[in-house]
Amino acid sequence: MERLLLERLHHHLSPTSSSSSPLRFTRSLAIARALMANPDSSDATRRSTADALVRALADHGSDASFLRGALYFLGEAAALHPSLAPAVLSAVRSFLDGPDRLAADALAALAALAALAAIARSSSMGFSLVASVLDGDLVLSLVRSSSVAVRSRILDLLVSSIYKSRGSVILGHNCLFRVFLALTVDLYPSLRIAAIDGLIALCKEIGADADGLIVRCCYTRAVELLKDEDELVRSAAVRLVSSCGELFRVGAKGTDSSEQMELIFVQLCSMARDMSKKVRIEAFDALGNVKDVSESALLQSLSKKVLGNRSGSKIVSKCEKETKLSFSRAAGTFIHGIEDEHHEVRAVTCKSLGMLAIFSVRFADEALSLLMDMLNDDAEVVRLQTLETIFLMATYDHLKVQEKHMHMFLGLLADISALVRTAARKSLRLMKLPNLEIFKLVIDGLITNLETNPEEEEDIFYVLFFVGKNHRKFSAKLAKDLAKEIKPSSGEMTLDNPRISAMLVVSISSSFPDKKYTCDIPAVIFSYAATLLGRISCALQDVIHRMHFWPIYVVTVDAFFGQNIRF
Repeated sequence: MERLLLERLHHHLSPTSSSSSPLRFTRSLAIARALMANPDSSDATRRSTADALVRALADHGSDASFLRGALYFLGEAAALHPSLAPAVLSAVRSFLDGPDRLAADALAALAALAALAAIARSSSMGFSLVASVLDGDLVLSLVRSSSVAVRSRILDLLVSSIYKSRGSVILGHNCLFRVFLALTVDLYPSLRIAAIDGLIALCKEIGADADGLIVRCCYTRAVELLKDEDELVRSAAVRLVSSCGELFRVGAKGTDSSEQMELIFVQLCSMARDMSKKVRIEAFDALGNVKDVSESALLQSLSKKVLGNRSGSKIVSKCEKETKLSFSRAAGTFIHGIEDEHHEVRAVTCKSLGMLAIFSVRFADEALSLLMDMLNDDAEVVRLQTLETIFLMATYDHLKVQEKHMHMFLGLLADISALVRTAARKSLRLMKLPNLEIFKLVIDGLITNLETNPEEEEDIFYVLFFVGKNHRKFSAKLAKDLAKEIKPSSGEMTLDNPRISAMLVVSISSSFPDKKYTCDIPAVIFSYAATLLGRISCALQDVIHRMHFWPIYVVTVDAFFGQNIRF
């Protein structure tokens, strides 16, 4: 069968074949694909198939449809069968110097080779094969091509080589910087975007080892592109400004970040007011990644009123004297963000507030007031992101709640969305409550939550337990108050009552994980809590083992009943 198919392939590809060109070329490629894809085909058969197609490239150079299909197929074949790569790459290389149309097809074949080789073996191996036919002069020639298709495909190939091969194996970093910088002013927006993405990839790849002059050149070009007429180019430029800022911050060779980070922060604040929703989203996302910014700049972004004595000052970078931004242009940036008409912008604004709140307690305090307004947002995604931000602030101990905040926050426990209710309880678990009144307010809110949504008992018990454990004095006081309610003459107490079960969970929580705290809890509490032990253990199974607090129960019950009790 292999021999018969090979004979048919040679017949269809023969220059003297009488068959009509479109039909025979279609048949020849179908036969070649069948021979290559058949797992039982021998290496000799695959090699003969590839050789036949390589010869046909020269014999039928005038047929554009055949050349396009044959080149792409050979690229795939070389990726899947490395032994064919030398012959295939040699054939493809000759078309890179040819007409633009054929050069674009040859680049598509190389891209297919690199992509499939990355899947079959490793990314670096695929791009190493491509690098063997692309030298620096040829790449620069292709980049200067008048054909959009050629420029686009060589650019995509260069960018992919950075993302997928852990470093460029086609050109050196400095050469790639020059190529990408040149293409950032291309006539076509898609090419400008791809070139910017290439610069971002290089910045991430090189990191602090990047040459300071190159970083400044990238930054200067990014600032220029912030004014591009295309919204997607401006969005990409925002990402590049952010990447350059990270290099300035980590101290790329020859750079000084003393004033640069504030300049970048103000520039991003300015872009957060762009007419395009996509640009605003990128700008707020980038603002959340800015580090080493002064507290005064952060606070200014929360207030529409220009603060302090810096209202008339200008932030000017030493190497960017033409870039002069008034400090006041950062005023009220995040207020505009949370008031944006698009929920995507409001969500990313909340996320950035949380990222920046990590670095300043004062900023976190003032941002909290803005975040509380977002808890009533119509969009569920915004409410969820706001709660995630509050949780992040609590994680870094930068969350200071007040009673005026707590009423609004506890309202989310009655939210229609189960995801929102869960996120609200997640934040409550880490909150530091300043006084007993707010503590009781939280417990009452969780009890109401349990009464309304009994199916969420496990998660509610989990939160109640940790809220009590994190506020031992308050939970111990609550336990003593509960003990007074429990009187032998009052008859049998029903533990199915959500309030009683919740209060028992809070009461015993302060004894975890140290036995010494059991003396603060009336022993009668443990006698009633014994019947809830299984439900509590189930709620806490992902954090603790039930045996962790079992000894506490045994010791206390022994003392209370005056006998050894084991279950």
